[in-house]
This record gives sequence, structure tokens and C-alpha cells, in this order.
Amino acid sequence: MKPRLSVIIIAKNEASRLAATLESVAFADEIVVLDSGSTDGTLELARQFTDKVFVASDWRGFGIQKNRALSYATGDWVLSIDADERVGDELRLQILAAIAAPVADVYEMPRRATPAGGRTTTRDCSGAARSRSVTTWCTNDCNSRPRLDD
Repeated sequence: MKPRLSVIIIAKNEASRLAATLESVAFADEIVVLDSGSTDGTLELARQFTDKVFVASDWRGFGIQKNRALSYATGDWVLSIDADERVGDELRLQILAAIAAPVADVYEMPRRATPAGGRTTTRDCSGAARSRSVTTWCTNDCNSRPRLDD
């Protein structure tokens, strides 16, 4: 049987950015969106792309919200991305190839950010400029970390 990919996204008031993110991960077998109490139409937008939309508005931190979203994922592989991130075509192909013939239980990939000025930089989860940062995705048993470069 083909391994299944779940994408998990946590969001709050991301209606202006979420559609592009959801379109970029439409190749996944399952998309899970966990909302933290949006008031801007994020929930309605998310439901246009997936029936796996949940709400947990008792915010206790990013880690807890990510783990809550993960608890709803049913895929063999899980990719966790932010509501303002996108998966490009080259990275999509690399992810699908890695899932089809895995050589590890966890992968990491560089993240690029394009601020309003249009210059691309890399950033960590807090938004601070860094020389390198990564997003990881894995199976249930994460042991090694080959890197995918998009």
C-alpha cells in the first residue's frame, strides 16, 4: 500500500494567507487544520480545502497546538508547516519521492521567507533572520535526518 502523507497546519486569523498554503499542499493525502479561535473567516476558508478542520482556542503555546494537530493526523508521514508557508513544485516532488522510497524516518528542509520588501531570506520559527533554518517532517519513529534542498 502507498504511504500516506498528512499535512498539519495551526492557524489563527490567517484567512488572507491560508488559501495559498492549502493549495500548495493539495497533493497530500490529508490536510489537518487546527484553528486557535479565528474571527476572520479562516475556518470557513480551511473547510473549502479539507473536512479535517478543528478548533482548540485555549492557546497554551505553539508546541502544544502542533501536537494537538498531530493527534488528528492519520497519515504514515506528517509534514507540519505554518499557515503562511508554501511547498513549491520541486520540494513537492522531493517529498513524494522520499515517501515512495524512504531512506530515513525523518527529513529536514530549509525554509525561505520573503518579507514585504521581496528579498528572500531564511528565518527560524520566531521570524528572526538566520543563516539557516529547517522544517522537519517524519514518520512515527524519527531517528535520522537527511536534508531535502528545495
